[in-house]
Amino acid sequence: MRQLSEIKGIILVRIVLLTILLLMTACANGVDIASLPKELPGTAKQKYLVGTEDVPLYFGFTPTEEGNVSYDSTDGRIIDGSFVSTTEKASDVRKFYEESLPQLGWQKMQYQLYKRDGEILRLNILEKDNKTHLKFSIRPYL
Repeated sequence: MRQLSEIKGIILVRIVLLTILLLMTACANGVDIASLPKELPGTAKQKYLVGTEDVPLYFGFTPTEEGNVSYDSTDGRIIDGSFVSTTEKASDVRKFYEESLPQLGWQKMQYQLYKRDGEILRLNILEKDNKTHLKFSIRPYL
């Protein structure tokens, strides 16, 4: 009987070969590879706000020039994150966080404001200039 790690290895090799075959077929048929998704559906790894393992980053967002700040103070974590997307709708992003944050233990205090374990999480989600802007702020709740 094959071991589980050997079976996983075989499956991974088949997925890689299938991906290569699909890309070769696409190229042969004149498909622009740059227009293809960067990751196969269902294979993207969930990313989180820098400095956290409990605040997921909505797919399709990239950091802005403002960047991200994360450090610990004597009172707790101080984290700021700023992201932008040209493809995601603000309403979808709001719904995602309204549904996912409570499952991660964040209690909704008011619109785009959550608390948990002595911390406050403030979200700012808005559409401007055909982009959706997403900002996070985590501070100690004193």
